[in-house]
Amino acid sequence: MRKCRITCVAPTYRILWDTAIPSYLKVWPKTWGQWSGAKGDPAEHVFSLNFNGAPVQLEMKFRALQDKSAEEFMRGRETTGWWFPETDTMPAEDLLSLAANRVGRYPEPDDRWDPEEARAKGWAPAWAGVYGDFNAPIVGSWFHDKFYLRREDREGLFMQPPGLLADGTPNAEAENLHNLRKIDPDYYRALASKMSDYDIARLLMCRPGWPRLGKPVYAHFRDEVHVATVDIEPDPSLRVVIGADAGQTLNPAATFSQVSYSNQRRVIEEITPVKRQMDLTEFAAEIRRTMDTRFPRCREAEIIVDPSAKAGSTMNRAISYAQLLQAHTGIAVRLAPSNKPEQRISAVSDRLRRSAGPGEPALLISPRCRGLIAAYSGGYHFAKTGNAYRPLPEKNEHSHEADADQYAELGVSGLGATAGGFIPPSARASHNGPGVILD
Repeated sequence: MRKCRITCVAPTYRILWDTAIPSYLKVWPKTWGQWSGAKGDPAEHVFSLNFNGAPVQLEMKFRALQDKSAEEFMRGRETTGWWFPETDTMPAEDLLSLAANRVGRYPEPDDRWDPEEARAKGWAPAWAGVYGDFNAPIVGSWFHDKFYLRREDREGLFMQPPGLLADGTPNAEAENLHNLRKIDPDYYRALASKMSDYDIARLLMCRPGWPRLGKPVYAHFRDEVHVATVDIEPDPSLRVVIGADAGQTLNPAATFSQVSYSNQRRVIEEITPVKRQMDLTEFAAEIRRTMDTRFPRCREAEIIVDPSAKAGSTMNRAISYAQLLQAHTGIAVRLAPSNKPEQRISAVSDRLRRSAGPGEPALLISPRCRGLIAAYSGGYHFAKTGNAYRPLPEKNEHSHEADADQYAELGVSGLGATAGGFIPPSARASHNGPGVILD
């Protein structure tokens, strides 16, 4: 007899009995084996079944955190695995780490085969782990940060096929359609007709949701499409395009990208103001350090900046921000052809909608660029006032990096980019140097 114990955990017993337990009992009814526990209290279900021709004894435990801390709740518990329904509603990611420390402690050693005997029979090691289910999370939540941005190798994220596709049409690959059609022949579209755009995107299209006070600027951004599965490495044969949002701010930002021969722009590295504030000198030093460490074999690079960077700096009105940036980095600086928000947004939106070949998006972001991913996922958004959205994106910790990447895009492909001014490294920020921008 093989033994398995799964412990199902919810924040409260009310949530447990209103959600997880009813769903569970649809598949495993109380009449199977022994059920104990009444509504509002802990519950257990023990039964046996045959699996792959051998008997299995399954023990389900239903528990709630209630007012206990994660560490207090986990102490001393022994289980084969944990099930966290609606994982994104759990109070903190610490619970997952502590749960991983308590798996595989059931069954007892006396109820296990000797490892050498098991290997001789060709048996694989018994499973032990933590799993959960969830709707698409909220951007900015610990769950979104952990599973969508950090993406640590030891964790798996499995995306359910959405009910609706990006164009609003039903997805033929959605699960359970044969049952849902009994409720309504056009089930998901009927649902969408009664829901807000926010809920349609998160609950029916399976996209991470932006805060309810805003709408993401880039509706066509898809984490599963536009974020690489592994870190993107620089190509020494390609020019490095550095989009920079700098000037009279202590929150400068930059993205480092390369354009492949198929015209795919690959964002490889970032400097994000979320980490720390810095002045222009510190920002330039950080650009130089990034180039020397992440792109040591790349010989060609240029910085694309906001056109307003041609204004005189607060340190010396005779020298512009662009000139100072060039002087401190030793990298050619070019002014983006426009800083109008609608043109910058349109340039990136156009790339998000294009492809660079079969199955290849025209914009691909390395998973290490967590700040830019968070911005494009909805951190960069139109704020909501009453029932209307503001015409311009909200200025926040995400907007600086989004602006920087827009300048990179304009420098690569938008609005006759060569019209931007250019400061070659040889100018060394000299007011009368060759090609220096003058008003």
